[in-house]
This record gives sequence, C-alpha cells and structure tokens, in this order.
Amino acid sequence: MTSVLVQVHLDGEPTADSRDLAVALGNTHRPLFALVLKYLPKFQEFGEVIFQKAVGSRPQGGGNPERYALLNEDQSYLLLTMARNSKRAVDLKTRLVHEFAKARAGVRRMGRSFTERRLALERRDRASKDQASTGARLMCARRRELPAIRAEREALEGQMQRKLFGTNGDIA
Repeated sequence: MTSVLVQVHLDGEPTADSRDLAVALGNTHRPLFALVLKYLPKFQEFGEVIFQKAVGSRPQGGGNPERYALLNEDQSYLLLTMARNSKRAVDLKTRLVHEFAKARAGVRRMGRSFTERRLALERRDRASKDQASTGARLMCARRRELPAIRAEREALEGQMQRKLFGTNGDIA
C-alpha cells in the first residue's frame, strides 16, 4: 500500500488498490471489500475487477492472505459513491479524481516508448512459451529465461511509476 492512490501498470491502465482506498477513508478494508463483492456485477459493468492476494502477516508468522481488488477509474468512483459523504470521503473523492487525471496525462506523455518496450517484452515472453511447448530441452531454456523476463517487466513497471509519479511518490 502506498500514499499514492493510483498506480499505472504495464498494461497502461491506472488502478487503485481497495486497501489504499479503505485507509484513505479511515475505514478497515473488510467492509469496503465486501461492497465490491456484494455489487460485483455492477462493478463489472465498468470492466473486469482484478482480484489479488497479499501475503498474510502476523507477528508470529504466517497468516491468511488478504484478498483485495485493483479497481479501474470508473470502478473506484463507483465504490466511493457508496461511501458516506463525510468531509474525509469528499476530500478522498476529489483527490482520486485528480490522481486519475494526472495518471492518464502521464501515460499519454510517456507515449510509445514504454508501450513499444512492453509489447516487445510480451512478444519475447510469448515466443519463449511457444518454444517451451515444443520440447523438454526448450522448456529448460524457458526456465532460464523466465527470471530475466520477470525482472525486466518489474524494472519497466518501476520506471513507469517513477516517471509518472516522481521519485518521492508524488504525482509529477
């Protein structure tokens, strides 16, 4: 979770983490996430809801992984319209509108360079998968290449975040 509510991933889609929205509203995550599950068909009218699991954390170790949702712009607005209009909620809604607008502008500014690099990386990954399906020897080659592909994907996503939001986490 981060102080920046909106993150842009390699696909170029700005999203907000339901856990971050709950913290910003001053709520616990569970009731907010329950709204997403209860009204899932309504959220899906605005695109696929991406569910993730976070590693559980307990002082003695282990714990159940926490489910959360990555919501696109429209889904985030829908969720916030379900919150009471306290001063904190209204301030958060305003902040979210500004952050999504800046993220969209940043994605447009970055333009083709990141998109082309991402597509080239995805083509390389797909070619590696195709080769791996043809035999065991090639599968070993894919296993060797996969960590480099993942590392490059993470580095590229990190560069996008820094370029969009600056090095200190603020939106540029």
